[in-house]
Amino acid sequence: MNSLLNPEIIRSNFSITGYGSNFIEVNKKRWDHSCIVSTFAEPKLWKPTEISQIDQEDLRSVVELRPDVMILGTGNKQYFLPPDLRTFERIETNAIDKFLNEKSHNPADYLSIECMTTHAACRTFNILAAEGRMVVAALLISNEKEL
Repeated sequence: MNSLLNPEIIRSNFSITGYGSNFIEVNKKRWDHSCIVSTFAEPKLWKPTEISQIDQEDLRSVVELRPDVMILGTGNKQYFLPPDLRTFERIETNAIDKFLNEKSHNPADYLSIECMTTHAACRTFNILAAEGRMVVAALLISNEKEL
């Protein structure tokens, strides 16, 4: 199944313009491998191809973009990250060294990653982008067949 998304309401530099069982399109450019998509920075390849491969270093490349909202597309099925990888410190100046080490009493100092299927993440990304939010989506492109 292929779906095209309506780009007219998107006011960001980058939007997800389509997706299928083993790909997504960003600004009408096809991506067949897991990638990081942002509303404000060029998309880039992302090493993990399944959720069990994601570690702190993989998330560091997403966190360094300093998003307001972070989404993880987990492929054709929804999975959740282990608890120690679900929440991390927002990066301000030089806070990368404290990444995932300390817990603050202020929830605004932390960013949670929202996990959903990759297709749901594509739709959610565009909705949040249309609201003018700084969104980053780490999207796992699955090799599983759609049912």
